[in-house]
Amino acid sequence: MALLKDKDYMVKQGLIPKPGTVDENEWLSRQDAVEDKIRWSEQLDIKSVAKIYFFSNEMNTIRKWKAELGKIKQYNAFTTASSTHHNVEVTVEGITKATGVQLLLKHFQLAPEEILAVGDGENDLPLFKLAGHCVAMKNATDLVKEQADEVTEYSYREDGLYRFLKGMFH
Repeated sequence: MALLKDKDYMVKQGLIPKPGTVDENEWLSRQDAVEDKIRWSEQLDIKSVAKIYFFSNEMNTIRKWKAELGKIKQYNAFTTASSTHHNVEVTVEGITKATGVQLLLKHFQLAPEEILAVGDGENDLPLFKLAGHCVAMKNATDLVKEQADEVTEYSYREDGLYRFLKGMFH
């Protein structure tokens, strides 16, 4: 969901040429969201918001947003993470991929040591701390690769997850 008053701006952002630092997957995902997935609304019910997603083609804008969020965070509890250099995800304090997986572990009576986590962005790091074995995609940031037990030979564009799992189970 996004504010209707922001629609023109968001559509225009998707029409400009893809900056070289924006990954193809992220670029196509943003365009798809604006074209088909976003529900436009006159106002947002802040109590029903699970995640706020900031995206900008310009790194300087992201740096400014991160600095501003750092100031706001002193007075409001929330968690921030980034899946790429061009976004910032804001969620309810303490809610991450790991907290969702913890609920699944409890439901299925599994131990964290029994799960494999695969990721490529900083938003995957809380899950890496939980999982028994962590794999970073070849295209992952250096920070993610440093936290992983191993790194795939191929990127997501090269079907890296498929190839990794195929090698693991064959």
